[in-house]
Amino acid sequence: MDFENLVRTHYFHEADRRRDLNSSLSLPLGVLTALFAAIAAMIGGVSDPPNAMEAAILGLTSAAAFAGLRSIYFVIQAYLGYDYAHPPTMGDLSTWRDEIIALGYSPFRANQEVEAVMTAQYAVCAQRNALNNDQKSAYIHSAGEWLSGCLVLVILAAIPYSINKISPDPTPRAAHATQANKLAGERS
Repeated sequence: MDFENLVRTHYFHEADRRRDLNSSLSLPLGVLTALFAAIAAMIGGVSDPPNAMEAAILGLTSAAAFAGLRSIYFVIQAYLGYDYAHPPTMGDLSTWRDEIIALGYSPFRANQEVEAVMTAQYAVCAQRNALNNDQKSAYIHSAGEWLSGCLVLVILAAIPYSINKISPDPTPRAAHATQANKLAGERS
């Protein structure tokens, strides 16, 4: 394979890699949406004041929410702020080729010059895009690590949540309200 084809192949590989990296961001966002829904449901089941199980639920879901927010931060970092390089357009190259011919060079020589410029531009663009994709990939990896932590914490929070839902409350919530009303009446 000659150098010109190698450079172009690398440029288009990085363009495909960018597309693949961007499309890989949809799965973490979908999982995070489900995890935050589970966190909200678990927090919604906590009474005031919380019992020991509910305190464990609050602690674990708070840590899970933090991990989820860190994952979202890295997903945003992976998506925004990249300036990908592109070689000159055909219109620019055609104009430049015409200027070379107007200077007295043969069309064959003008084509060689355009080809050399395109090869150099593809090389510069491929390198820049590879660096962008490497950074994007690192952010996606970090997002996945925080997402995994969030998932583990939600699963751990589900244990006391399930136990709390299954075990009968020794004092039903209605009894708590009745006791609170009695205390309020005695104070008046």
